[in-house]
Amino acid sequence: MSIEELQTAAGNRYEVEGFLAQGGMGTIYTARHRSLGSRVAIKVLPTEVASSAVRLARFKREAKIVATFRHPN
Repeated sequence: MSIEELQTAAGNRYEVEGFLAQGGMGTIYTARHRSLGSRVAIKVLPTEVASSAVRLARFKREAKIVATFRHPN
């Protein structure tokens, strides 16, 4: 997925800034929440992960855990 395609998918809520990393569970991009100004990471899952119930469940568990993190950096 290109940054332009991701920006279209993200809509007006986020401003996609660029590519961060790629791994077995997806590609990660940096973005900024437009109204709050906070920096976020957007992970895009490859088709083989998104179409696997087990791998998709693992991703959702990971997202819930990461959402609880609070760190000044």
